[in-house]
Order: sequence, then C-alpha cells, then structure tokens
Amino acid sequence: PFAGYWEGLDIADRLRLGLLSPTAAEIEQKSRQGLHHALENFLQREGWLTGGSQGLPALLKGCLSFLSASPAPVVLVNLEDLWLEREPQNVPGTRDERPNWQRKARYTSEAFQEMPAVLDPLRAINDLWRRGKGSRAASFERQRHAGRTKMARQDGGRKKVASAGGARKPAQPKARPVSFQWTATEANAVSVVGDFNHWDLQAHPLRKGKDGLWRVTLRLKPGRYEYMFIVDGEWREDPRNPNRVPNPHGGFNSVCEVA
Repeated sequence: PFAGYWEGLDIADRLRLGLLSPTAAEIEQKSRQGLHHALENFLQREGWLTGGSQGLPALLKGCLSFLSASPAPVVLVNLEDLWLEREPQNVPGTRDERPNWQRKARYTSEAFQEMPAVLDPLRAINDLWRRGKGSRAASFERQRHAGRTKMARQDGGRKKVASAGGARKPAQPKARPVSFQWTATEANAVSVVGDFNHWDLQAHPLRKGKDGLWRVTLRLKPGRYEYMFIVDGEWREDPRNPNRVPNPHGGFNSVCEVA
C-alpha cells in the first residue's frame, strides 16, 4: 500500500526476513527519501500540493488529484490507500515466514462504503476525472462525430448525387507543413502532443539535429490546435509561442493557428 511504501515498511520487512542486509536497507531508505522529496516537489510545482498541506493524507490526495486531472484515460484507485492501510493483503509467503494468502482487509465492503475517508476522495477524484475527460476526449469526439457524419452521407449520397446530376463535392482545405521546435539541447527525448494527434504521447517524436535542436514537421489542415511538448517525461508548454490558454490541469496549453 501507498502508506506502507512511503514509510518504508517494505524495507523493514525484507530486512527482518533476511532478504536485505543492514547496509542494503540503509541504501534503500536513502533512495526512498530522495523519491519522497522528488514527488513532493513535483506536486508542489504542478499546484496539487500547497505549502500548508502536510502529512500523508495531503500527499495521497495530491497524487490522486494529479492523476485524475491528467490525460490518463483510466485512473485506478486502491481502496485501502484511502484509509492509509499500511499492511498489504494476501502477501504470498512460505510455510514458516508468514501465513500464505490469508490476510483479510481491515474493513468489510459494507463498512468502507460508509467511510468518509473512502467516499470523499472518490467523489473528488470522479469530479476531477470527469472534468478532465471532456477536454481529453474533445478531439476524439469531434473525430467520431465526423466519422458518423461521413457514414450518413455515404448512405444517402448516391441519391443526392443522382438527383443533382453528379454535383461536385466542395473542395477540402489542404494541409500545410507546420514545424515544431524544442531548443533545450540537454533534453534526452522530446515529443509533441495535441489536438492534431489526439494527445498521443508516441505519435510525433522530435528528432535532434546536429545543432542540438529538436524538430518535427507535421502536415495540418487549417484550424486551431492546442498542443504541448513532452520533454523527458514532463509536460511543457512551448516557450517560443506566446499564444496559450489555460488547461484543466492547472497549467497552459500552447495554441497553433493554421491558416
């Protein structure tokens, strides 16, 4: 569980079972502390953990809120984490070390369905996820609607064309090349995501040139596109583009206008 991992109980357990030496356990504890600082700093920087928010409940809330408002299409929540359970259920063991697959949950399903510690976070997570879902799925819904419209036209198109004497379809706007560039030469991996690729993190990676700059050129039809860069796993707006709009995650999306 989240609370047990955060407090290093798994390290103490492996030390007790002889799976870690005292030196190895100390190294893991220091590494875990570094992870703590990194996560806290990240959540504070993203606005999900304020200076006045302290303790494990605030940290867990910040993590779940960030995930719920992220582009993730699905967010899984371990119910035991919500009441800050520290002991894992059903730990596989051997005959002598511990009972094998026999540890029950602390609360019954009837009990935790009435616990504010469970219900309140789930409501907040659901609200954040639903609000973010609208922006995440907007381009997908537009595409799906366009597909339904196209199919409907195909179903009745023959009659309309026949009655109109084979009238020509209106000319479609042509796509034009649009270049995206990231200038931080110290980056290791960069991609661009936006309305034009349904926010797919893998669709359009940038390539690093001999000058150290990252570039990619896409062909986009006229329109307005919101986008961001993914730089070494972090979401970043385009520093070269002052045109931006707030996004549901507490930051900004850059905006590209293709004429």
